[in-house]
Amino acid sequence: MRLVILARMRPTLALLVPLIACTPTTGDDTGGSTSADTTSSATSNATSTTSPDPTDGPLPGTTTDAPDLTTTSPSTTAADTTDTTATTGDPLYCQGWDGPDGPPFLDLYDKNGELLADGGVLPLECGAQGIFMFGLYPKFGGFTPASENLDVDLVVDVEGFNNNPEGHFYSAHPVGYYISCDDVIGGVLGVLPIFTLDNLDNLADLDGKPAQLHVIMPTGDEPIAVDLDVTLSVVKDDSWTFCGG
Repeated sequence: MRLVILARMRPTLALLVPLIACTPTTGDDTGGSTSADTTSSATSNATSTTSPDPTDGPLPGTTTDAPDLTTTSPSTTAADTTDTTATTGDPLYCQGWDGPDGPPFLDLYDKNGELLADGGVLPLECGAQGIFMFGLYPKFGGFTPASENLDVDLVVDVEGFNNNPEGHFYSAHPVGYYISCDDVIGGVLGVLPIFTLDNLDNLADLDGKPAQLHVIMPTGDEPIAVDLDVTLSVVKDDSWTFCGG
């Protein structure tokens, strides 16, 4: 029985040796104060009830050191609710809109980017929708449109070809002109189309013919009206194959 007791006590003795060796010591050795001393000192300082000298100013961590939330928090004024276009530089509208500044204006361009004026030439083109047309490409501004769709009034007269039900070569009351900056899948943007007559046998018959254009664009106040006398041009190019020409 004695041998069994000693065998069971040996692990206990083995554990006591490293515990004694790891017991922290005090004194002036090179290790300095132990963690136990540091903890004791921090606890003593944290629980001290000595009153500070009022002339030394506020203690760190008191409410007088808290940041002024009225100046560091984000502003919630009306300026922060301004449309993002004012800060990002992105336009409110596209498709020829030139901004709200200045007097209202409307300019019309042809498919080549040439400004149309009295006596100018308006060329026939094969439109992206697969239909022949005389395209008018607007540039306008000096006002903010009321919506992303402008109802533009368009009337075109060509002597000898004013055969539509209203007695014009072409008329639309209105043409919906979409000015949003979003893409439209399958849509044709940025142009006011003047479609040719369905019963016209030969497009070349329009070449050199004078045409009177009458375009009215709403502005929210007084609409802008543009009247131009131009000459139609019908010259075949490679793009015509898309329209079957």
